[in-house]
Amino acid sequence: MKVIDIKYLSLAYYHDIKNRRYLKEKSIRKQFVYEYLLQQFLGGKDSFKDLEIKSNFWIPSYQNDSGIFKEVEPEYLDGYISLENINFAALVNSYLD
Repeated sequence: MKVIDIKYLSLAYYHDIKNRRYLKEKSIRKQFVYEYLLQQFLGGKDSFKDLEIKSNFWIPSYQNDSGIFKEVEPEYLDGYISLENINFAALVNSYLD
């Protein structure tokens, strides 16, 4: 199961070393809370008790000539999170088709 958190900051912000401490303290902590609550909720259900939960940050991009998903860094911040560019223009177009 993926926990997806759509972010509204640039990809450069996430790659800037100066922002990593803040990201770990705020964004990663929030993801852990999401994962923990999901585990608590799903843990009592036999069909979900061994389900692996993986968190993703989706960073919006708006390029008309690329696919919907582009994995940027699968092991972002020491493997806590996967960082992906999501082309919202392509996503909307695929939805409308």
